[in-house]
Amino acid sequence: MLGNAVKFTEQGGIGLRVRADREGATGPFLRVEIEDTGPGISPGDQDKLFRHFEQTKTGQLAGTGTGLGLAISQEFVRLMGGAITVTSHVGKGSIFIIHLPLKDGEAQAVQARDAPQRVIRLQPGQATCRVLIADDIEDNRQLLAQLLMPVGFEVRLANNGMEAVQEFDQWRPHLILMDFRMPVMDGHEAIRRIRSMAGGKKPKIIAVTASAMDENRQTMLGIGADDFIAKPIQEVELFQKIHAQLGVEYVYAEVPVAAAQEEAAELTFESLASWPQDLIDPMREAVITADLDHLLAKIQESEARDPRVAQGLRRLAEGFHYQKLLDLFSSGRLH
Repeated sequence: MLGNAVKFTEQGGIGLRVRADREGATGPFLRVEIEDTGPGISPGDQDKLFRHFEQTKTGQLAGTGTGLGLAISQEFVRLMGGAITVTSHVGKGSIFIIHLPLKDGEAQAVQARDAPQRVIRLQPGQATCRVLIADDIEDNRQLLAQLLMPVGFEVRLANNGMEAVQEFDQWRPHLILMDFRMPVMDGHEAIRRIRSMAGGKKPKIIAVTASAMDENRQTMLGIGADDFIAKPIQEVELFQKIHAQLGVEYVYAEVPVAAAQEEAAELTFESLASWPQDLIDPMREAVITADLDHLLAKIQESEARDPRVAQGLRRLAEGFHYQKLLDLFSSGRLH
């Protein structure tokens, strides 16, 4: 729904408002409002908004979409017991409102989770573990490689599914991290071919996907993947998945994550004062474009300069504290 607002609003602005509230005796609810200054929707077209495969005149003129987006959104909201309403005026814009019911809970019912530990290397005495990374995006490949290689994994890279099949045949990796959307040959076909080759049943395959929906998970497992991990990839989850599939054991950093987060909160402009602008600018650009993969890759590259500051930047990035990062990176541009 927010994507629609962006697509059809050529000037003015878009507002997203979210709040939890109560409505009489019906109980608590979540209210999500999406307001735009787009072309607006006529009363006649408003009746078509939530019908499958029907588009408004504005949508037809745009020449994009299938007429399913709002219909699917409405079904999701209904499944959660909620409803969608719309108010729109031609030439002025639209407001879509989502109501979702909430349940009252007790604070003590929330389970506290143990703070994740940072992996620094493989436990000594284990056999060498070969990992093949297949992804058509260079930044994604490098991010995974820079997470795995310093820990002690042997890594090779493939640009697409065809190269992944060739690398498997020549190198026989123990684990394959397989992106699903790639040119030349996608992850579906690459997994199918590898599983059909001699020895193709042995490697563990973790599918890397931008979608974590249950039906996609079943599709991946059905074609031969052992597990999947959703983008943007989180370091802790990645190492947990690898441990679950291969049984490898790690040596963890002694500094707890909570302490690292405290250090991250103390970062100031002075922490980055000695860093060259050509190192800071790409990270700043990654924050502006919300490209977490690229941001983490650049932070990884900076670790040799100052591990403490790099760790602090990583914690801010993984916590999505983009405004704090933007303030840190932008301050240096003024000096």
